[in-house]
Amino acid sequence: MHVVLAGQSATGHVYPLLSLADALRAAGHRVSFGTTADLVPWLNELGYRAAPVGQTIPWALAQVQARSPELTSDLPPGKAWRLDAELFADALPRSTTPDLVGLLSALRPDLVVYESTAFGAVLAAAEVGIPVVCLDLWAVGHWHVDRGELEGRVRAVWADRTGAPLRVDPISGMAHLDPAPAALRTADDHDPTRLEMQQVSWGDPALSLSPWISSERSGPLVYLTLGTVGWGTVGVLQECLSGLSALPVDVLVAVGAHFDPADLGPLPASVHVARFVRQDLLLGEVTIAVHHGGSGTLLGAAAHGVPQLVMPMGADQFQNAQALVRSGAGLALSHGGVTAQTARDGVLELLEEPRYRTSAGELRREIQAMPTPAATIPRLVELAQSPS
Repeated sequence: MHVVLAGQSATGHVYPLLSLADALRAAGHRVSFGTTADLVPWLNELGYRAAPVGQTIPWALAQVQARSPELTSDLPPGKAWRLDAELFADALPRSTTPDLVGLLSALRPDLVVYESTAFGAVLAAAEVGIPVVCLDLWAVGHWHVDRGELEGRVRAVWADRTGAPLRVDPISGMAHLDPAPAALRTADDHDPTRLEMQQVSWGDPALSLSPWISSERSGPLVYLTLGTVGWGTVGVLQECLSGLSALPVDVLVAVGAHFDPADLGPLPASVHVARFVRQDLLLGEVTIAVHHGGSGTLLGAAAHGVPQLVMPMGADQFQNAQALVRSGAGLALSHGGVTAQTARDGVLELLEEPRYRTSAGELRREIQAMPTPAATIPRLVELAQSPS
């Protein structure tokens, strides 16, 4: 079959799609991507056909804030959902849907799979008449925004395009591939459209693992990251590093493209800095993961049985932190509560208390028991043959 994968231009959104894309391609299926223009050359280099559709998240954010200046990234946790609802369920699908309608009309694929924030894809697939499936990103099994708030906005975009009834679920499509293991799930387990599928970490083949990680370490390895989309500040990283440097551990910090490594200042020999790392290769070597609580990083560490210290700052990170703590596989620092002392104390507790590693091992076994992307393909073939 021919599958079109659709997603936003953010690492945490496109990497899960690439894990599925690689499995589909290995099974002999054709794969095309619809995403923003900035990712097209890179996807072409990976051997995938890709077409530019819609605008980027920063572009959409500017549109939302131009009409609603109060919707900033500094909203308190209880109100932060408003920004994401307007961003992902209104501004982005209005930008993306027309382009995707053109792409799908030209390609006529057998199936569309979209990551769970790319609502323009479910609308475009419905308009063209192609079966459509959602690949969920969420570690706990559902959005951090109320479903009704999302659905109302997505349906409004549809109503502005066509007077026809929307015959597919505007949030989940015909079915949704859910990566949340039982210990983290807070959603309805009786959802008939839910298909379990573990989120297999994907790594950019252009990156490699530094040899010192496996051969030259002097102690446990702590992996520190705030993700690739600029969560937090250099100050948060500096506080963490100040606390971790007092422990007998090696630290690898990934700063992404948003910070200059030099901004971290002088660092001890036990701290190593990189812009990007191969998490799929790295996490098997990690003793403790300290991060922002994004679903991709949390699930990746969980799949390797790594205890985690999370520092939630926005989006899905708060619900992820709560679920992780409930599972017993990690700890969470309060919003705004990251200091050298709290980071040091959190990592020290994870190192010294064996119950965290025991719970992390149980979480790992749950994930390993879930179907892989490759094992899910036969069900996708069945869905592609269903009436859209």
